Amino acid sequence: MHLSARSLIQEALDKEGKEHTRENMYEIAHRLRDEYGSDYILRTLYEKAKLQNKPAVIESIRTLGEIETIRQHPDIVLLGVDAPRQLRYERIVLR
Repeated sequence: MHLSARSLIQEALDKEGKEHTRENMYEIAHRLRDEYGSDYILRTLYEKAKLQNKPAVIESIRTLGEIETIRQHPDIVLLGVDAPRQLRYERIVLR
């Protein structure tokens, strides 16, 4: 199972009837973190994974609050993946 912060943010934009622009995504992500805590996105995705009772990959860990939450859950494994900028760009274009 794959869960992404982007999808969660896009769902929030859809509920508000807003376009999926970079600016709107940035704004709503910050608003959600301000209102519900810096780990809100991770907590929400983690709960979705738990409800499915399946292993999951959650992408886009961005805040210290999310790291603290990860430390509190021994069932979460944090992996880092790095790729050259050009390769990341090419992959984004393909999406």
